[in-house]
Amino acid sequence: MRKAKIAMATTAAFAGLTIGVMNVHADTVNEATAKQAPTNPLSNATTATTSAVTSTTTTASVTTQQTTEKSASTSSSLQEKAATSSTQKTASNASDVSATTQSATSASSIKTAAATQKEAATSAAASAESKAATEYTTAVAQTKAQQVAESAATSSVYAQKINNQKQTNAATESAAAQKVATAQAALSSTAESATATPAQQTLDSDPIIYAKTAGHTISTEAQLPVVLTKPVVKKSDVASDYGYYGYINTNNSDKTAVVSTTGLTKQQQYELADYAVTLVNSYRTAIGTETLKYNSNVEDATIAEAAIRNQEQLDFTHLSFNETEKAAFSAQGLQLDGENLGVAQATAAESKTTILALKVALLNAITEMIYVDDAHANGHLHNFVVADYMGVAVQANASMTYPYQLIFEVASAVPSSHVTQKAAITLTATARIKQAQASANQQYTAAKEAVASALIAQANLKLTNAALLNALVTQRDAALTRLATLQQQALINLADKYQTQKNNIQTKLAAQKKAIEIAAASQIAQLVNANKRVSRIKAANISVNERGRVHKLDGITAKQIIYAVPTHKLTEISSYALSNETRQPVEQTGRKEAEMWAKALPQTSDDAGNTLSLTGILLAVLSLLSGTWLLHKQRTFK
Repeated sequence: MRKAKIAMATTAAFAGLTIGVMNVHADTVNEATAKQAPTNPLSNATTATTSAVTSTTTTASVTTQQTTEKSASTSSSLQEKAATSSTQKTASNASDVSATTQSATSASSIKTAAATQKEAATSAAASAESKAATEYTTAVAQTKAQQVAESAATSSVYAQKINNQKQTNAATESAAAQKVATAQAALSSTAESATATPAQQTLDSDPIIYAKTAGHTISTEAQLPVVLTKPVVKKSDVASDYGYYGYINTNNSDKTAVVSTTGLTKQQQYELADYAVTLVNSYRTAIGTETLKYNSNVEDATIAEAAIRNQEQLDFTHLSFNETEKAAFSAQGLQLDGENLGVAQATAAESKTTILALKVALLNAITEMIYVDDAHANGHLHNFVVADYMGVAVQANASMTYPYQLIFEVASAVPSSHVTQKAAITLTATARIKQAQASANQQYTAAKEAVASALIAQANLKLTNAALLNALVTQRDAALTRLATLQQQALINLADKYQTQKNNIQTKLAAQKKAIEIAAASQIAQLVNANKRVSRIKAANISVNERGRVHKLDGITAKQIIYAVPTHKLTEISSYALSNETRQPVEQTGRKEAEMWAKALPQTSDDAGNTLSLTGILLAVLSLLSGTWLLHKQRTFK
């Protein structure tokens, strides 16, 4: 009887410990139940497992209560319990397999859904990139069209400015060119002070050809020589028609008075005679002969003689030297001693005859009469050398062969004449020509300077105009270059913006994919954790069932059985122990008893990672203390 009480107390103590352990299981399951999986498969598996564990816990509690009430059980009852436990284990395993299959299906669904979401995100990104590309292409086309219009407008503005500048340049340069032309014409109308020289004749015919060459022509009085120069001719016995100096009225450079074929004025006659006597005197001085006597007596007589010649119609024919023809000289107290005749190169065919043209004719005639007079037995030269008085006049008569004939009348004073000879006339030809030369030099220099100034002004104007035009061209080029730079930058900005859009789309796509992957991984991880919890619950179930097995009861004490079997088996084991006294546990005291009770703490599973809840631990400790107290009481009442 006492042994039965000890067995019952031990059973009660272990039952209390088992209840504590079951409570630990219940707490663990409740904790797992609180953490639901994110997907339906995992949720279903967790729910099924939790239900199985709850059912086991409830069963264990009932079994404990029954074990407390009963003190013994039959062998058949133990077999029924074992069969029931096996059935429960099979059902629990089937539930675990179903949960695991559902979890695998959910993981596959999560991966499939993630792949679908990735494809959708990739498609959306491609669509966004296509739209951005279309917008970029359109923007580039519009920008380029606008840029072409801007460039054309800028070019048009500068083209108008350049055209206006060209017109202005043309107008101002035309005016400058006209000034140059005017200055050059003025220069051409003047002559240098260089005295003309007789032409170097090499042919017997047409000597005027040589006289018309440069250096031999006379266009102004400044070019008239006042000293005779011997010409170079091919044949000395050919008169050559006085062609040593050429008269050319270039650009109306001859500013002397125009004479009439009806007669020259007295002043004009005096001027021509002054030049002719000056030339003859230059020769007489050169040969050491006294200069001619020239006064108004001899000049007035010569002018009167020219009129007599016209009255007698003497056409390039000498006088007969009769009293009528000599009367004009006799009236001046002079005797007519000789006559030289010449002709002027200017003819009626010329538009006009001037004093300068007649002076050139006198120069040619005197040169020929002095230096090339062999054809006339040097008679003309003789008259010039032996003359005492000499007067010069021009016989003007348009009806004659030569409308202007040059008359050199040689005379001498009549000692018995009651007419007194007047004082000699001071010749002014040399001073006149020198004055003309000085004036010509001054005019020529001024004309040259005017031409030079006009040319410089023209050149400066061209440079200024060119600079203005070039400045406009430079401004245009700079404006177009600036515009091109801005236009290029605009296109670069568009390209950068487009690239940024693409980068943003790709970055967003990568972020979306990463988020999808993270979400899927998180869901799958939750499923894995749930499966692990299911596995732990399964392991706990198996542990409970395994502890119900008793293979070899022979030789195992009742207390050892208590340590090895689950709570719901304690009733059968207690009854069996009471009916077999030889298998009752041997009481132990001291250290061995403490070690025994320490080993009596049940393990909920083989997983070392499982933790005991605070409630389960407290219940286990209280149950152990209660069982210990009962044992102590039993020992006391031995």
